[in-house]
Amino acid sequence: MCIFTNLFFQTNVHMIIIELIFNLAILIAVSVLSGFIEARWKRKTIQGAVLQGLLFGGTAIIGMLNPFVLSPGIIFDGRSVVLSLCALFFGPVAAIIAAVLATIYRLYLGGGGIIMGISVIISATLIGLLFHHTRRTGKAHINALYLYFLGLLVHIVMVGLMVAIPMEMRFLTFKTVSITVLIVYPLATVLIGKILKDQEDNAVLIDNLAESELRFRLLFDKAPLGYQSLDFDGNFIDVNQEWLDTFGYQREEVIGKWFGDFLAPELKEEFRKRFPVFKAKGKIVSEFEMIHKNGNNRIVVFEGRIGNDFNGKFKQTHCILKDITEQKRIEEALKESEEKLRFALEGTNDGLWDVNMQTNTVYMSPRGCEILGFTEEEMSNNYDVWMKLVNPEDMEATQQALQEHLSGKKPIFIVEQRLLTKSGEWKWILARGKVVSYDEAGNPLRITGTHTDISQRRLAEEELHQLNENLEQKVIDRTAQLEATNKELEAFSYSISHDLRAPLRGIGGFTQILLEEYRDKLDDDGKRYCAIIRENAKKMSHLIDDLLAFSRLSRFELQKSKIDMKNMVNSIYHEVTTPNQRKHIIFKLDEIQEGYGDPNMLRQVWTNLLSNAVKFSSKVEQPEIKVYCEQKEQKIVYLVKDNGTGFDMQYANKLFGVFQRLHTDAEFEGTGVGLAIVQRIILRHGGEVGAEGEIDKGAMFKFSLPIF
Repeated sequence: MCIFTNLFFQTNVHMIIIELIFNLAILIAVSVLSGFIEARWKRKTIQGAVLQGLLFGGTAIIGMLNPFVLSPGIIFDGRSVVLSLCALFFGPVAAIIAAVLATIYRLYLGGGGIIMGISVIISATLIGLLFHHTRRTGKAHINALYLYFLGLLVHIVMVGLMVAIPMEMRFLTFKTVSITVLIVYPLATVLIGKILKDQEDNAVLIDNLAESELRFRLLFDKAPLGYQSLDFDGNFIDVNQEWLDTFGYQREEVIGKWFGDFLAPELKEEFRKRFPVFKAKGKIVSEFEMIHKNGNNRIVVFEGRIGNDFNGKFKQTHCILKDITEQKRIEEALKESEEKLRFALEGTNDGLWDVNMQTNTVYMSPRGCEILGFTEEEMSNNYDVWMKLVNPEDMEATQQALQEHLSGKKPIFIVEQRLLTKSGEWKWILARGKVVSYDEAGNPLRITGTHTDISQRRLAEEELHQLNENLEQKVIDRTAQLEATNKELEAFSYSISHDLRAPLRGIGGFTQILLEEYRDKLDDDGKRYCAIIRENAKKMSHLIDDLLAFSRLSRFELQKSKIDMKNMVNSIYHEVTTPNQRKHIIFKLDEIQEGYGDPNMLRQVWTNLLSNAVKFSSKVEQPEIKVYCEQKEQKIVYLVKDNGTGFDMQYANKLFGVFQRLHTDAEFEGTGVGLAIVQRIILRHGGEVGAEGEIDKGAMFKFSLPIF
């Protein structure tokens, strides 16, 4: 009798653990859905709170649909964990909605444990709201100890509420489940609570980054110079408002387009040749002739540099530009007016200068003297003294520009230089000039030109240049933050995997021991229960593996290369089938084109699709599987067709979702994650997935990859 009682107790404990594992799997999936809702409707909004309440209330009901039944009307499930965490993280509105839904369904179930069941719903919700209040007032912060204390308090109250169970079942209930409830359920609260807390912290980080990005965007679009960023192929990633205003385009007309398409036709090939040089050198200063939306050409001066990612690899270009069409027009006017270079009047803001190269003297107009803070009397007319006002760092460029003009290489003399003012400060001056007279031997006699104060413009350029550098650093910092967050999430996923697999191995191992050592003491139901425990533990292990694989897909960097698709398909087909299966399957593999992508990831795609084809055609008399490809526009479409069980096309949109299955485990085994993995891999490669089918007439699954 004692042995029977112990076996009964152990069986009940195992059943409670199985129920908890089932609820954990549901809650992990719910945490993903909760994060999806949070990304679109914040929990502080009515819509967000209502949706979270409906989600957690529905989860509590699902738990009650698959409970541990101690006796008719007395059930145990994970609703206490669900409702307390809903109240803690999402507040009163969500908690009340979830509690009302759970209460209604528990009333519907009825039975001797109805009073305790409803009391547990109310107490778990109220305790969760109490902890929510302490958190909002700043008296507590969520950590593992805090979550454990919440779970322990909820389930101490739950054990106390067992007094509401009818007398004849009270002692048995307390003896059977109290220890398990007090040990396992608080740990479950910590596990799911940590997932929700990490999602909450990640949402806060994303909101903060978005706010910071908005502030930067406002400053970015108010910059006085145009800005553009190109990707590795020379396509636009971003431009600011000044760029759009300069060339008359809307943002959507520019982003994603090739930069060469905005250049004058004769410059497209030159850009194609010079862009790789720019990427290799890391910076550029140049001029381009670009096309305004109205068809007119605009001349712009560029200063650009390369932006690298956190690993030092090319990420994008950063270029500032200024429309100098008007400046060029003036220069052309100067060229056409060789004898009338002194075109500017004394009332303009430009200073006039005239150098007599025979006498080595300089004339500076009153405005020219004023720009530098001198009076006409204070300004020396000696050319050598005048040249000493040039900043030593700019002297080489000044002399080079002057010599190129005097030698005839350049039609005009033009240079930007810093000149020393009377106050001792440096002022940026645009000096432009032209030789207006020569001697009989062709030697220059006089050169006349203007000085333009460009200090404000250069200051704006320097500020934008600094802004550009700060932007790059912010991008690096934010990338580092996101990578650190991803590493933490990956470590946490590994921890979850390890922590869940250990009890699963324990469940399977002890169940096997029970079958081997107590087989003669177990009736048929006991043996069947043990088989169910082992099978569900195995399913949970597969589900954990698939979920972890699915969550890691977006974090792996693609290592693309050419792939012999035909050889890969043939190899995988032999891996997913046995020799006996291959005797009955008609397998047709057409000549399919090479692909370009990550070999490991695409191997997973083919493995999932071929495994499905073999599995779902296994029940027909003569299975047939065909693999072929088609080329459509700039993509190659690969197709896997079978004559198996097929599916109803009205459910086609659900095929590639996580946990979306059209068949039961009794019909075909699976976790419902395989096609979701296929879709995520193909989307990362820039392709698409699709499916067609008809019940009992087979199915066709396809995916596309860009032509390399």
